[in-house]
Amino acid sequence: MKSTFLSYGGGVQTFCLLLLAEEGKISRLDELVFADTGAEHPETYEHLEKVVKPICKKMKIKFVTVRMKKIVSDISRLNPEETLEYKKMFENTKKLSRNKRTIKRREEEQKMKIPRVMVTSLRDTIVKRRIVPSVNPSSRWCTSISKLVPIQQYIVSSKKNGEYVEQPIALIGLSADEMDRIYKPHHSEYVVKYPLIGLKMTRQDCIVYIRQRGYSVPPKSGCYFCPFQSKTQWVKLMRKHQDLFDDAIKLEEADLNFPTYGLRPAGGTLREIRGRWKDQSWFAVNGKDEGEEMACEQAGYCGL
Repeated sequence: MKSTFLSYGGGVQTFCLLLLAEEGKISRLDELVFADTGAEHPETYEHLEKVVKPICKKMKIKFVTVRMKKIVSDISRLNPEETLEYKKMFENTKKLSRNKRTIKRREEEQKMKIPRVMVTSLRDTIVKRRIVPSVNPSSRWCTSISKLVPIQQYIVSSKKNGEYVEQPIALIGLSADEMDRIYKPHHSEYVVKYPLIGLKMTRQDCIVYIRQRGYSVPPKSGCYFCPFQSKTQWVKLMRKHQDLFDDAIKLEEADLNFPTYGLRPAGGTLREIRGRWKDQSWFAVNGKDEGEEMACEQAGYCGL
């Protein structure tokens, strides 16, 4: 029966954990669980296929991919007049309690004949709901529905099938220089452990170890439309994957609250970045990219 799984984020720290497990320096893994948002950078998917999966095969552990499944209201086809009506309804119900708000909005959506549809990726969710991810902790939803919930559902299902012990252990790739990101799950389906912190390994230590093992450092993981990206990262995306950058613009501009709100919480829009990225006086803030230190605070699941 399985007892331990690696919650794989696709980045440096979780890859380091996989290599440590291969050498027997941390707990033995029963399987690796990767929550696929459907929006990782192409380089991340390539690294999974060419490097990570072969290592799992050699270790004789299962590589499991989980994806979200959620029913949402599809407002993607509302015309301008209907969109204005929907936004007004949305604002008018904000002060209601959570349950009353949900019920009232559902009633109003039915009156507007707004369909309910199944989505299986984060991008689909953004398109149908016309809402882009937020950096605001009080309104964070993307990591929860596309990563945390699918992993939790997989473990619950596996336990019901008798594949896992009652209290499995999830190994999370937080390093010793990320102590402020330690968190406790809001459920009891599994407990989390942070082997890198126990080993006092920082992210840089992980990079050194990966190279010592003869591997190249994996690319930084994360969705291509992640709002935590800095101007520098957006420009890199634009230059390397023009199609993904253009799609991010499309998602941003379709948001119900655009241009008041978009994928650039520090100000400006992605279209502005595309038009002005060569203007260094605009690009830098006090000589430094203003978002360079921004990082997703949802511990253990994004960008690790």
